[in-house]
Amino acid sequence: MNIENLNRVIKVLKPIEDINLEMVEYVTQHNKCGTVACVIGHCLASDEFGNRLEGVNLTFTVSGMASNFTDEILDIGLNTLEWDYLFSGEWCCHDNTVAGAIARIERVIGGFEPSHEDLPWLGY
Repeated sequence: MNIENLNRVIKVLKPIEDINLEMVEYVTQHNKCGTVACVIGHCLASDEFGNRLEGVNLTFTVSGMASNFTDEILDIGLNTLEWDYLFSGEWCCHDNTVAGAIARIERVIGGFEPSHEDLPWLGY
């Protein structure tokens, strides 16, 4: 994983108010409420990642999420425990806060390795 770029994600998130974060909404442009919604969406819309995206051919899922942003920029593969722990839309029902998103990123940067038990929607 790319620790330097994960720290950039934290920098992007810090000024965001909870009302402008919606983990279940993956969009790459401002939506009707004036936010880009999920952590990945905020990163894509920020100046912090602008020059790092040059030359990266982003691919988008049906829901509009840039599925290879985390793979190419953060070196965290889609469909991994780390990805789910940091970016899953399931967090919308458990901890849909900026502070929660930052805390999870900081834990992973510090060496925490999530397991299935760390994903509350799995019911462990």
